[in-house]
Order: sequence, then structure tokens, then C-alpha cells
Amino acid sequence: MRRLSALLAFAAILLASAVGYTYYRRLHSHDRDARTPAFIEKNTDAVAGEWHWHKDDPETNCPIVQAEAKSFRAVHEPSLFQLTGMKLRLFNKGCSTFTYVQSASAQFDTWSGLMKSDGDVSVVMKVPADKSPDDKDVVANLIRVQTKGGSYETKSGKVDTDQPALFQFAHGQGSSVGVDYDPGTHILHMKSQVSLDWFGKGPASNAMHIEAGDVRYDEAHGMVYLTPWSKLKRGATTINGANSEVTLVDGTLHQVNSQKATGVDEEDTRHLEYSADQLMVLFDDDGKMQQLVGQNHAHLVATDVSSRTTVTSD
Repeated sequence: MRRLSALLAFAAILLASAVGYTYYRRLHSHDRDARTPAFIEKNTDAVAGEWHWHKDDPETNCPIVQAEAKSFRAVHEPSLFQLTGMKLRLFNKGCSTFTYVQSASAQFDTWSGLMKSDGDVSVVMKVPADKSPDDKDVVANLIRVQTKGGSYETKSGKVDTDQPALFQFAHGQGSSVGVDYDPGTHILHMKSQVSLDWFGKGPASNAMHIEAGDVRYDEAHGMVYLTPWSKLKRGATTINGANSEVTLVDGTLHQVNSQKATGVDEEDTRHLEYSADQLMVLFDDDGKMQQLVGQNHAHLVATDVSSRTTVTSD
């Protein structure tokens, strides 16, 4: 019995010693870990899981830019923020609307206010300040751009890319290579290889297909400028010209003025060819051609199954 008591006492001493040693090792390890900072890569000032940044107008208190990201890394030299899951709101001067830019990754220079992205980029223009760009009903009638890469000037709100881009807007869709947008002037510039389909309010068969080397869409005034060449096609009608201007009324095609233009109209029983230094075409609300007027060196050839008529006039 005495041997058992001694054995139990000895076991208790061993257990207490083991617990004490284990506690000492854990405490020592905890102190050592507390003194050792988390590893940060060389040339990195800070890292974070969530990032928010904004800039307001000191005179009006209107927001100028608001940005957020799922994670960020602050680089010391050059001074950059490397962002992932970036969302950017660039407000107009009256802060009534904003241009919304979303990208999987971007680099933001806080000194210059320039943000650049190499990945997929989504842009929604003129979103009402009190609305969400994620609301499909809100953005359905707004200009939306899908592209890759690009730069965003947070001071002016300008968006620019030289990459291929796809467009969606209230009454049409299209594509181009390279695009820039200035929220201050409300001008969307499609730089090259532009192809647009303007549907209007009628059926898709009435859509006007537009091609040009360079297109500027003045959103505020409802004007589309095509340079240095243009091609417009709707149904059986095709018009080729130099510089052209397209007038929109409530987003619907209303009038086309084309310089040094030639046109062809193919119908079942009649073939028309026409040309003029200045050609004006008027459309109704459904996108149907109502009138065509040629001025200066106007020339018309109408051919049907039984006759051929040629008219030349100013």
C-alpha cells in the first residue's frame, strides 16, 4: 500500500512537471511570435484585405472619385497601390451621375491619380448618383463597355484603352478597337474599326448598320460623327461616304448627312444608284427611310424591268 502511495505521488510529480514545462514552452513560443512581425515583401509598405479610398471637392463637398478593392498592396517605389477586385466611381462635376469602372486587377498611383488595368474591364456611363450600377433595370438604357486593359484619370474621370471593346446602349450595340470617354464633355470616342447597329424603336430588321474608321458619339447633343470614311446600311439601302453626321432624337436614328456620298437601293422590281457631294437621309421613329436629298453634283439612276432613267442636277 505504501509502495502504491509512493508510486502515485511520484506520478503526480511527473505530471505536474510535464504540464509546467509544456506551459513554459508555449509561453516562450508565444512571446517569441509576438516579437516577430508578419512577413511583408520587400518594397511593400502595407497589405490589407479590404481597401477604400475617396476624394471629395473641398468647395462643394461633392464626391470626385470613390474606389474600393477586395485587397491591396502598397508599393514603396514607385508609389503604387496594387488592387484586386477593384470598383471605381468617377463622378461628374455636379455629382449627379458617375462613371462606374470595374476590373479584376489594377494599379493606382495616388500622386498622379492615374489608375491602370491589364485585365478585363467593365464600364457603365452616367449612372445616377442615387442608383446602383448592379441594378439591371437602371443600366439597361445606359452605355456599357466591355474591354481589356485601360487607364482611368481619377482627377478628370477620363477612361481610355487601345484594346478591342464591345458596346451596349439603349438603342443599339457595337464594337471598336480602342475607346475613350470623357464624362466632362460626354463624348464617347471609338478610335478605329468601328461597327455599330442602331435599332431604333422598330423591329431589328429596321436596324441601321454603321461602319467607320473613327466615331465620336456626343451623348449630350445626340450626335454621332463618322470619319474619315463611313458606310451605312439598312435593309436594301447602302450609303458610302466620307465624313458623316448622324442625328439622334431620344436615342433613335433621325437623320444622316454624308459628304461625297454614293448609294445603292436594291428592291425587287427596281434598282437605284445615286451620288452627291452632300447627301441627307431622313428616317421615321421605326428607322424607315422617309426622304433622301442630294445636293451639289447630284446624280440618280433608276432601273426597272422595262426602263432606265438617269437624272443629273444640282
